[in-house]
Amino acid sequence: MSLKIDCHTHIGNYKDAHWRGKWGEVTPKRLIEYLDKNGVDKAVVLPTYSLDIRDRTPTEYVIEVCREHPERFIPFCVVEVREEDFEKKLARYVEEGCVGVGEHTSKIPINHRLNCKLYAACGRLELPMEH
Repeated sequence: MSLKIDCHTHIGNYKDAHWRGKWGEVTPKRLIEYLDKNGVDKAVVLPTYSLDIRDRTPTEYVIEVCREHPERFIPFCVVEVREEDFEKKLARYVEEGCVGVGEHTSKIPINHRLNCKLYAACGRLELPMEH
């Protein structure tokens, strides 16, 4: 049996987002209803956190929700590369069950040394990364 997995979803309140008219607040229940309506078995849930964005959903919340719905949700984590302890946070999130990194929204060049540190850490931890 093959599974249909949506590899880019979010939960949280996105009332200020440019696409808010479509979603607004995305609760776990609403996301499951959306998945069911579209015949999707599981969803990768991406937190949003960056010094550059207003609408934020912490990794800790994503982990909590994914633990409540392990049959439907796959937790990813996000770290802000401009924060001094981001590598420690990344390792902790993996210990707490995260299996990938994303959505990476820091508005610094893709080849910036801090991003390169993140890529190296993801490689060591064998984590896929979603932009």
